[in-house]
Amino acid sequence: MESKIDIAIIGECLIELSANGTLADTSTLNKYFGGDTVTTAVAIARLGGKVTYLTKVGNDGFSEFILSALQKENIDTSLIKTNDEQNGMYIVSHTLDKKEVLYYKRKTASTKLSVEDISEDVIRQLKCVYSTGVVQSLSASSRELVREAFRKAKENDVITAYDPNYTSCFMNSADTKE
Repeated sequence: MESKIDIAIIGECLIELSANGTLADTSTLNKYFGGDTVTTAVAIARLGGKVTYLTKVGNDGFSEFILSALQKENIDTSLIKTNDEQNGMYIVSHTLDKKEVLYYKRKTASTKLSVEDISEDVIRQLKCVYSTGVVQSLSASSRELVREAFRKAKENDVITAYDPNYTSCFMNSADTKE
């Protein structure tokens, strides 16, 4: 991990495929990266903050794109691990009348996040640990990771920040309560 990191963001990086028009009518999808915690990481990095991102990415055709895109945004990727699952994805279409969003988030790389993915030594080097309810909704092991990272942070006088970010289209309220 790069020295003097301000904040570690625990999250899920998704592939965004975006259409200008309805999904039924479009012939072109543009590729981006996204997700609630990624947006936060990029904003902090663009404001001059030193950010490391903790997630898992799949060993598919998008993993190199994700890592490269984060690094271009000056986000430290040393805490990102790969696994054999696929990367999560969402497809979004924009029209003047409506916005369609389709999520593909089951059995993805980031659902395998667990307490083994961050050490107390890393946490001690930080100023802040941040995560969201979306991350906690991914799996029981990701929920435990957020809980333990926050517990270790508090024990080491590291600030914690949490956004419940409840999204009813792919989570239920119980996901964010633990």
